[in-house]
Amino acid sequence: MNQTPELVPDLECPLRQSQRLETLGTLAGGIAHDFNNQLTVILNNLSFSLELVESEHAARSCLADALRAAQRCADMTQGLLAFSRRVKPVLRPARLDRLMDETERLLRRVLPASIAVRFTRSPDLQPVLADATQIQQVLMNLAVNARDAMPGGGILEVGAENAGGAVVITVSDTGMGMAPEVRQRIFEPFFTTKMNQGGTGLGLATVQRIVKEHGGAIEVESAPGRGSRFRITIPAAPSAENRLPEEPVLQPIRATVLVVEDDDLVRRAAVTILRLNGCRTLEARDGEEGLAVFREHGEGIDLVFTDLSMPRRGGISLIEQLRLLRPGVRTLLASGYAEQPSGPFLPKPYSARDLIRKVQELLVADL
Repeated sequence: MNQTPELVPDLECPLRQSQRLETLGTLAGGIAHDFNNQLTVILNNLSFSLELVESEHAARSCLADALRAAQRCADMTQGLLAFSRRVKPVLRPARLDRLMDETERLLRRVLPASIAVRFTRSPDLQPVLADATQIQQVLMNLAVNARDAMPGGGILEVGAENAGGAVVITVSDTGMGMAPEVRQRIFEPFFTTKMNQGGTGLGLATVQRIVKEHGGAIEVESAPGRGSRFRITIPAAPSAENRLPEEPVLQPIRATVLVVEDDDLVRRAAVTILRLNGCRTLEARDGEEGLAVFREHGEGIDLVFTDLSMPRRGGISLIEQLRLLRPGVRTLLASGYAEQPSGPFLPKPYSARDLIRKVQELLVADL
């Protein structure tokens, strides 16, 4: 009597997917690094141009639109960095109403017309402690999951409401739903019911990881033919943090800053920002040149502002050498990878205000 052979799971498939995603992650991180360098130049030159153009000039609205578009590109680049796992969530008070407005606009452009999109929320939503880019990634992943569950069209509903010391976000669809045995496994990495359609089984696993990193929880209700409903709970910001802090008043800084950056355009943007705000600047194109300039002008340099990744000598190695020459030297490290090394750090792309605020924090108290 012939027996039906036992089905053996393809263990090589998840491994191949993992290796492919690791390669894609590395590529995404590299692309994001290059984008962040160029966005630093674009954002700051647009800002400079806006300040030079009179308020009634016809070009002003065009420049303002270009600046907003560049900022959206910067936000998308942060999403690439999150995918490459080079970014940990930066939790700060965030307004979900604005985030939901932006997500709704995105979804209406990318979802098929056969899917009706409905967003609702309480008018007095509490601020939450969140990384806005990653929460948007959660909403987009769940929306894509809902789209795949409604190939013939349906309704996608996204809501948010206060729940004591938290905010609850719900994402519901009128799709095909899930059997109990599928529902129990949907957050497992590499588990997918869409292998033939190119599914990786990482979308919902990523959603769960992000929610947990925010100190939240996610639950799902679903049944065959009755759609699915995801319920995400995110802690509200403590009452002392419910308001974003007032922006500090930026005063002119009388200091000498050595700018070490291998990208000519980025270096020029940084130097322009610093000079417009009262700083004297020295420049170097890489870590080796920066070290030579510091040896020549060391006692007169108040701060060294250096890129992380450069030819010949990178930023961390440069800082280590500078501290041997002058242990108390103040340094500020920048990176388009958004890595978080120890010590003062400024992620790219940075605005003029970001840079001056950081320099002010490091120097003003002692100058």
